[in-house]
Amino acid sequence: MKKLLAALLAVLLVVGITGCHKEKTPEEPEIPDETVTEPVEEEPDTPPPQQPDTPEENQEQEDNQEDTPVTDGELGAEMTVVETENSIEDRVTYLITMPSVSTGDSAVDTILNDYYSNQTGKLEDLCWGEIYEQAINEHVSFDVMTNFSVKENTPERLSIVRQTIVTNTHTEERTVTQQAETFRLSDGALLLANDFFNVDEAAWTNRVVDLVRRSISENPYHSETLSSQWSDLAYSAFNKDQFYVTTDAFCVFYQDGALGQEGVIEFELPWTDLQGITAQ
Repeated sequence: MKKLLAALLAVLLVVGITGCHKEKTPEEPEIPDETVTEPVEEEPDTPPPQQPDTPEENQEQEDNQEDTPVTDGELGAEMTVVETENSIEDRVTYLITMPSVSTGDSAVDTILNDYYSNQTGKLEDLCWGEIYEQAINEHVSFDVMTNFSVKENTPERLSIVRQTIVTNTHTEERTVTQQAETFRLSDGALLLANDFFNVDEAAWTNRVVDLVRRSISENPYHSETLSSQWSDLAYSAFNKDQFYVTTDAFCVFYQDGALGQEGVIEFELPWTDLQGITAQ
């Protein structure tokens, strides 16, 4: 009997073990990892359609920007900024900013851009020469910066004002020099003050200086801050090359300190006040 029971137990153990193996075997093929990886593969498919849209939108924006000067009848030229930067032995650091002009006429563009390229060269020579020599002699350093602003930009004319600012980095003293040029856009010619008047230089100069004096006398701020000799200085310090134009006025300026006041002083003289002597 004991032998029979032992035999039955042995059979049950064998059946139990094989049964366990049979239950685990079907679980192994149950690896449906593919259902998890499929969504992951689909995720990159979503962004790509959006990526081509961005360059197209950018291209449309660039096209619109290019069309802007054309659709605006007030503009005669499109301008970008050209910067020239350098440091000379930590004695003179300069950043020269000049316009780069595009009018649609390659011959005119060459004239104007060569002009401003030449101005950049002159300013670099100034930094490497006179300003550097002063820095060495006085054991100081200088920062030189320039800027420009457009005063008139029509199909007929382009008038630009430029400033050169030299700063002593030790004393923070600043010297400001202003220049201006007005171009005729039909041929790129640099216009002189005489080109705007139909009378001789002495006649229009007297009228312009009289208008400057009137502007000073009517402005308490100017009369109080200028030299007591401002009336005489308005004529003696007048420089016919220091002018620019706008659609409304012929504008003249005096350099820093020329009338006894710090800073450049500008006077806008309406074209209506110059009637009878102007060429336009």
